[in-house]
This record gives sequence, structure tokens and C-alpha cells, in this order.
Amino acid sequence: MATFNFNSPMHEFQPQNQIFWSTALNYASGIELPDQHCANLNVASTVFEAQSSLEYPGWTENHEEPTFKFDRNETSGNGPEYETSVSNEWIGIQQWPESQIDEIPEPYRKVVIQYGKSGLPQINFHQYNRTGFCGLQDCSTDAFPNAMIQALYFQEAIRDLVLSHSCNVDPCLVCELSFLFHKMDQSPGFVCQSNNFQRAIRTSQEALALGLVLTESSTSIDGFTMIGLVQTWNRFMLEQFHAIDDRLLGKQCEIQAVKVTKCASCKGCLSVEYDNDNVCNLTYPTGSKKTHFEDVLVASLNCVGTKPSWCGLCRHFQMANQRRQIQCLPSSLTVNTGLDQGTNLEFWRDQCAQLVTSSKGGNNESGQSWIPERLTLRQLANGHLKGGSDDLSPLEREEILEDVQYELHTVCSTIVDPGTGQALNVVAAINVGDFYHARVGSPVSQWYLFNDFSIDPINVSEARRINLEWQVPTSLVYRRQMNRVSSEQPQIVPVSTSSFGFEVLSPTWGHGSPLTFLPLAVDEVPSAGDLVALDAEFVTLKPEQKSLVEDGCWRTVRLAQRAVARVTCLRGQGPMTGVPFVDDYISCQEEIFDHVTEYSGIYPGDLDPTTSTKYLTSMKTTYKRIRYLVDAGCIFVGHGLKNDFDMLNIVVPVEQVVDTVHLFQLPNRRLLSLKFLAWYFLDKIIQVGTHDPTEDAATALELFQRYREFEALNNVPEVLCQLYKDAQANQWRVPRQL
Repeated sequence: MATFNFNSPMHEFQPQNQIFWSTALNYASGIELPDQHCANLNVASTVFEAQSSLEYPGWTENHEEPTFKFDRNETSGNGPEYETSVSNEWIGIQQWPESQIDEIPEPYRKVVIQYGKSGLPQINFHQYNRTGFCGLQDCSTDAFPNAMIQALYFQEAIRDLVLSHSCNVDPCLVCELSFLFHKMDQSPGFVCQSNNFQRAIRTSQEALALGLVLTESSTSIDGFTMIGLVQTWNRFMLEQFHAIDDRLLGKQCEIQAVKVTKCASCKGCLSVEYDNDNVCNLTYPTGSKKTHFEDVLVASLNCVGTKPSWCGLCRHFQMANQRRQIQCLPSSLTVNTGLDQGTNLEFWRDQCAQLVTSSKGGNNESGQSWIPERLTLRQLANGHLKGGSDDLSPLEREEILEDVQYELHTVCSTIVDPGTGQALNVVAAINVGDFYHARVGSPVSQWYLFNDFSIDPINVSEARRINLEWQVPTSLVYRRQMNRVSSEQPQIVPVSTSSFGFEVLSPTWGHGSPLTFLPLAVDEVPSAGDLVALDAEFVTLKPEQKSLVEDGCWRTVRLAQRAVARVTCLRGQGPMTGVPFVDDYISCQEEIFDHVTEYSGIYPGDLDPTTSTKYLTSMKTTYKRIRYLVDAGCIFVGHGLKNDFDMLNIVVPVEQVVDTVHLFQLPNRRLLSLKFLAWYFLDKIIQVGTHDPTEDAATALELFQRYREFEALNNVPEVLCQLYKDAQANQWRVPRQL
């Protein structure tokens, strides 16, 4: 049990009128303070602390030291609770427990991204990831599942099936996960954002009902609550595999079983019903007897219980015995540890303590862990399971239907501040298999620690070693061992252009208003090398968050959360050059904080399906259209395309991107706006009033054509030098008189 001692803060400031300050404090806080303490306290901080003790009901006025309940045997509720409280000489003023993050090893700590004035991250991502794997950036409060997303991605069968999934259901979380997996697969060693996938989660009514959508005020979550969230997210996501009616994908994690109910008196069978599940929730025995993890897992899978039921043979209610009979074990066995319950956490503590005691010399330097690296499950003909360490009778040995070997694949842990008990982040130790590891290194099986965009190689002992003071194992994944041919190569089956088809570019649904674009004809099928001018506009869902730092300056701690609002694509060659063939307004079901009309051209109501007069589509439909063009080999022309593609969650090969913001840039010089370039080279004034993506895309296309003319004349360096001289003379802006 972690106990925290707090002392009254002493300051050099000495108020001259102690009676005055005592009266002021009593009035401000509603608490009577002894006068002698007012001379030794900073008044402003004291008033704040006194008010805090009233505003937070977790603090009470007793004479015991505050004790954080994360270490207790009792079950925590919806947040951190504190026992009775005050060890200070004067009563009523409390302080929060002090953080002890320094006790957490650096690879497990949450890496906070600092942003500059321009909104760019002031961090070297390569410093935190020197592997060939893609990291996930923590871009919102809903990004806590990043570790679980990585765990799903590195399960080969699940990854391949998700990547090959494509359906017409909208919304479909498995499709959104497939889009994210594709981006991760195409971004080795880089950082990706899961914005679109998290946005799809936020709009899911089931996810909302399960509490998986966190608000911006949920910046401080206690350890027990976060453990419950992770376990709920695991079950929710695995259930989505069944919702899409993909039998191959659904059965990867499905524990197929039936529940048999028998009368305890006459032994008659009362009912047999399906009891399939995607996750095994561990149930623990009472007491502190030394127990093997495998035995707990087998007991949890067998799931024995009793309940009163009507017996037709006995003709009255009798106690009935229920027992689960396993029919088929999954390829991927996901186990929720249930450590959001205090009693279960104490059971783990006892088992770990006994393991250390039984180790040679009373320490655990050999790296032993209660989490086994391998385990064996034996399925008997009667549906019962036995562990590999269980002694079987000769009759039971004859009834063995299958002897399944499992190997540890993932240990997902919640990292908790040992001082305050607040959840800091969620990490995953993952065994990246040899087949996938061969793509970025040698074909060996290697463990890595995934902590958002921070990825570090570790060994299997560290992956299994648990320090319950700050690391709580939340979810485990065991992969079924298969006999594989050594010459087999990893197979990634991404969705190809044939999966979408040319018809994806055809108009789908709207409000009957005239189209602002002309769809491609059958003789205009995009092919490799075709030019497509593209521009995208965005709206702000949530504003950026800033905090006042020690130097007195405001610093951005979280960027504004934006969403794609409109995407326009123009023909880049032929007699209809400059005519749009895609002009999608993206339907938005979330509350929009700012339409940014001046820069986006989006007005209130444009993205609302009930009021919009625009051609509305879903984000999924627009993604498929752009993805089709990327896979077809089209070359995209635009201004500032990197940001557009990042928001669209699409990776475009560099040879397929022509960005005018870089074409007309001298090395190590500032970037020039599209408006200035249009005035300088095309003698056009654009973006008058609001931005129009059709106008911006057409302007970028014209600028690219002018650049080609300069290339033909072989005078690009001279043109750029003169451009920057004139731009600086005009203070980088279009002259106002125009």
C-alpha cells in the first residue's frame, strides 16, 4: 500500500498583519485556520489549496494520512479515491499526491510532443524510432488504443485479412482499420496518425455506449479506469470482425464453445446453448496459494458455475450446474487480465512475490515471470480443457482431441504514475514474427516495445517482466504455433484498384442539387502518368490546447483537431483540362467548432446531411476515390499536398506528387503562398473573399505548366532567384492596391 506524507509548505513571504490574513483566508475558503500558520504560508497558494480541498470531494477532514486506493483490495469506482486525510497541524488544507514518474523507465514513459509557434512538432521522431516499423502519434485523447492497434497489426493472419477487406457498408470500422493498416504498411520507420479511424470510433453509437469515446476533459484518468477501457476496446474491436460477416477474420480470435446446464439433483441436461466469445476474461481463485497462470487460464475457459433453474424431471426449481465445453480453440487467444479489480491485482502481487521468494537467493534476476512464454491447452473429447502441467489419467489421455501449443505474442500494459495512480499511457510489448521482421531486418523473431511513436527493441525477459508499482498487464495475446515451411515468405494482401474499381468515381448520393463536377466518362479511365490537380479543405472540430509554462509563455500542448470537409480533383490533361471530376463535401456528424469559412469556403450547414444542398459523401467514399487514383499511378498536382494527404490518411509515392510549394522554393528559404505565386506568374488574383478548392487546384495546375516552360528554357534557377527578390520587396504578399 502506497502511503503519501505531506508537509505544510514554508515560504519566505511573511505577511505583516497576521490577523488580517487569517480573516481573509477564513472568508475565501470557508475554513477557519489558526493564525500562527498564516505567517508561514504563501497566501495565494494557500487560498487555492483550501478551495481545492472543498471542491474535490475525494478529500475529507480527518487526521490520517491520505492513501491512494490503487493498491487496495477494494474495487475502484470511476476515478481515484482517497482515504481519510490530513496529517497537517492545521485542518482543512490538502495537497494532491506528488507524481513519481521518475521511477518509471524512460522507454515506458509517455513522450509529450512540444509544438512551436507555427504548430509544427518540436521533436525528432527518428530519435524515438530507429526501427523499420511505423509508429502511431498521440494526436487526441482518443488515441489510447494505439498500442492495441499495433498488436492487431503484427498478428499476420489478422493483418492480411484486414488489409484485404473491402465492403460497401458505411460506416465500417474494419474498413477504416484496413485503411490505417495500409498507411502503416507503406510508411516503414515513419509516424502515422490514426485520425480517421478514431473519428469513425467517435461516431459509433456502440463505442459511445461503451464509454470508449473520451472527452477533452478526460485528460486525467485513474489506472483502474484505463485498464477497463483497454479491455473493453479489445472486446469491442474483435466483435467488429464478426459484424462484417467475414468468417475467416471472425474465427481468428473466436473461442467456440457451448454452455451445458445440468440439474444438480437428477443430473439431467436442462439446456445446451452456444457460448462463443472473442476474449477470455481471467477469473481468479480466492486465497494466496501459489498458482500457475496456465491453471487460471484453463479454469477461466472452462467457466464452471451454478444457478437456479426449472427441472422438468424433478418438476420444481433446482440448483443447476453450468459448465462450458470448448469446441474449438482460436488461432489468436486474447486474454483480459481483469486487473481493474483491486482483489485481482492483489492476487497478481501475491503470485509475483511468491515467485521471487522461490527464486534462488530470493531475487528474480533470472527474469522469471508469472506470465508464461509458452503454454499448452489440451482439448478432451468431453469438451473439457486441461493444462499442459495437469496430470492426466490414462482414460483422459485417450480422450485428447487436440494438443494446442501457444506462444506469447503481446503483453499490453497500462503505465500508472506510482505516486498519484493516474494512468499515463498504454504500451505493448510485441513479438514481431520472423516473416514480417524480414521486411525490415533479418528474418528472426524479435520483441519490441511500442509506446505510440516510440519503438525500442527488447528481449523476451523484459517483455514478460512486470513491475506492478507502475506497470499493470492489461491484455495478453497468445498465438497458436503452426508448422510452417521455412521457405515461406510473408504475404501482404492490400486492397488493390481492382477491389475498388472505376465505378468508385461515379456519383453515389446527394440531395438532388446540380453537380458541381463532371464525372469521368468511360473513355477517361485514369492510367499511370495522368495528371490530377487536387485540393482539400478542412474544418476545426476542436480548438488547440495551450498551457502557460514556467517561462510565462503560452505553449501549444495539443494541436487543433481538424476534419476533411471538401476534396476536389480536376482533369490535368486533354480537351477538358481544369474541369473537376470529383468535388466531394464530406458529411460530418460531429459538432464543428469552427468552419474556418475564410480559408475553407465551408459554411454552417454545408456538411449537415439534414440541411446541406451540396453533394455529400462519406469519408470512406472519398478515401476510396483518391486511393483508386493513387493505385492507378496518377500524378497529383497541388499546393501543400503533404498536409492534404496526411489528413486523408493516404500515402502517395513521392514520384506521384508535384507540389508547387516546393517547385517554386529556393533551398532553405521560406515557402511562398499560392496567392502570391498566382499573382506573380499568372497575373491572377485568387482567394478573394474565401478559398475555393476548384480555383486553387486549377491555379496549381497552371503554375506547374509554367514551371515546365521554365524547364524547357533551362532558366529555373534565375527565375526563382528573381522571384524571391521581388517577393521580399513586396513583404511576401500581393500588393494591396491590386
